[in-house]
Amino acid sequence: MSRVEESIDWRAEVLDWDALLHRCMGRTDLADRVVAQYRQNLEASSDAICRAVESADTDEVARLAHRLKGTSLTVSASAVADAAACLEASAQAGAMAELALALEALQIARDRFVEAVSSMPTEDDKCRM
Repeated sequence: MSRVEESIDWRAEVLDWDALLHRCMGRTDLADRVVAQYRQNLEASSDAICRAVESADTDEVARLAHRLKGTSLTVSASAVADAAACLEASAQAGAMAELALALEALQIARDRFVEAVSSMPTEDDKCRM
């Protein structure tokens, strides 16, 4: 376990399914689609943030991290939202050393989210059972 993993409270929900389902008015089919779309966007967003960190473009990191934080909160992916908030704050402060750690935290949160949702049955899977 890395220093970043140890410093983050991973008891936070990877995905608060109940909150997301409430936002989707109880429609599991809609929640499944939201999670699938978010997962695709998460991959693209984290890649774009990584490129911005590598080029030391703190304005772009802050902008992308802010957007990711918002979408993550909407989907109830609090661990990703927390990591994005750390990235945003580090970028706004111009703290390049902290940016590297915050990026690692985001990548860990992203990987945990992807792993968690990959093992979740979808509504279609439940119907086949």
